[in-house]
Amino acid sequence: MPIVGGNNGSITKLGTGTLTLNGASIYTGGTTVTGGVLKVANTTGSATGTGPANVDVGTLSGSGIIGGAVALGTGTGAGAVIGPSGQTNVQPRTLTINGNLTFNSDATYTCTFEAKPKGQNRPSDCQRG
Repeated sequence: MPIVGGNNGSITKLGTGTLTLNGASIYTGGTTVTGGVLKVANTTGSATGTGPANVDVGTLSGSGIIGGAVALGTGTGAGAVIGPSGQTNVQPRTLTINGNLTFNSDATYTCTFEAKPKGQNRPSDCQRG
């Protein structure tokens, strides 16, 4: 679901579940994850609005687009994970971040590689842009 917000609207993801943002959101106040999984699955715009996304604790996953900066972890917390493939039903995916990406000391990057027979190209979600 895309999130439509007014001036400076924001989202905080709490708890252990999964919140999927599958459209272009227009709130401006930022996104914070303090538990569970935030999955982005949009194909246009920014799933997390125009503000920064902070993953303090939890996982950022999906194959969508984030328009602003992303900060993973707090440096002293329980840890944050960025994993485009997600935690279950792992398939190579591309998560696009159009702003700065910051890894604090308690952040983890996970990626998925798919084995390929000789001479065949298979996707990986570990790509540099």
